Amino acid sequence: MPGETPRPDSPGSHVRRALAFGLGLQQALEAASVPERDAANLLLGACALALAIAPGSVPLLVATLSAVLVDLSVRMPDAAVNHDYLAALVAIALLGELALERWRRARASGGPSDWDTAVMRALPTVRGLVLVMYGFALLHKLNTAYLNPDSSCAVYVWNQRLTPVNPLLWRVDSIGGKQLLVSASLLSEALVPLLLALPPTRALGVVSGTLLHALLGHAAFPFSSLMYALYVAFVPGAAAEVTARLRDGLLRVQALAPALLRGGYAVLVTSLLAYELSRYDRTQTLAPRIWLLSVAAPAVALAVWSALQPRAPNTSSRALPSLLGSACIALALVNGAAPYLGLKTRTAFNMYSNLTTEGGRTNHLFVPTRLQMFDYQRDLVRIRASGDPQLAHFTATGEQLVFISFRRLVERRAAERGEFTLDYFRSGKLYTLSATPSVHVLGRESWFERHFLAFRSVTPRAECRW
Repeated sequence: MPGETPRPDSPGSHVRRALAFGLGLQQALEAASVPERDAANLLLGACALALAIAPGSVPLLVATLSAVLVDLSVRMPDAAVNHDYLAALVAIALLGELALERWRRARASGGPSDWDTAVMRALPTVRGLVLVMYGFALLHKLNTAYLNPDSSCAVYVWNQRLTPVNPLLWRVDSIGGKQLLVSASLLSEALVPLLLALPPTRALGVVSGTLLHALLGHAAFPFSSLMYALYVAFVPGAAAEVTARLRDGLLRVQALAPALLRGGYAVLVTSLLAYELSRYDRTQTLAPRIWLLSVAAPAVALAVWSALQPRAPNTSSRALPSLLGSACIALALVNGAAPYLGLKTRTAFNMYSNLTTEGGRTNHLFVPTRLQMFDYQRDLVRIRASGDPQLAHFTATGEQLVFISFRRLVERRAAERGEFTLDYFRSGKLYTLSATPSVHVLGRESWFERHFLAFRSVTPRAECRW
């Protein structure tokens, strides 16, 4: 019946539980890895761990998603990272659909809410957010510095982040090998979202993406473990495509689906814990085994799930995102386009991209600086001299700061160590400043600037930056 809550072993229930489990475990591990814990971080870790233990609990799902938003609000803008924003937009989409389902039931007969259907309605939004993130991650890398094998982040990640922790990999120093790494990186980042975007190839996209992120996750990229959870959104459609041709045979093994899914949960636990262990393995003796587990476990679990899950009824009448979901995707688009609009240069899905857009210049192949509608990135500061060691660092390296970042740093250092002086250039003019605690000598930030704008320092030469 339309108003009936799905059975615990229904496909919609499996999707909801798998998504809840993946998000819960990922956020619990994420919270545990933060060096400096606060109340928001502890709340997130407690809720997420409880959700991983009891993924069928809707109150725990709501609590964890709410804690994700609270934790981001505390850490943004400077302490937040790229995947925090992706997780927050997913949380908003899921919470919105759950709230809407509750409201619908309250207005109707007051019967039990169909939480499984509500989560299924959010899946188009989750898929859209993942594809937007992948799209910008690729777009940002289409620049001269990333294509240059001597400065490319593709080479840096392979040689400096992957090979030191994985003896199965080898360092690449030849020009030809570096160029191959750059090409392979761009090809993989283009292929995975393309496969995920097309329903007939989603199963292959999930497996390919999981293999890619298992490799990256071994080098302590928490973003990869988030992808393990969000790939669940791509499974139902892929399962329908795969099982359409094998329905008669699958009808005989449908009773195995719940056991297979529970086994998938266990495999996902193993892979994520292996990822977490790899971050703290200093002896390197466990690294090869951990890496193999990280590669094999999620890929096998998701492939088996996609291939053997029975053909699910259409629990969502909407193939496109809802109005709220469309708003979340629009926010993701603005976030990804921020560097080209003259807004922030951090947390814009531009991780390890080599992209520079500051100072009225850009290294992108085809996106021009004339698209910048805001002047934040043009307002650069070069520190000439300072009695504060942290600020003096930028004098030694020749790095420039966007004025907003400069102002935050000066105020933070003044609060930490007391009064100090510094000389700096801004717009070609030399200024001398006496920084004092609790005095906003450089003006105050707006609410928007304080919560959403974060900038990288501007280096004098091309180099890989997180």
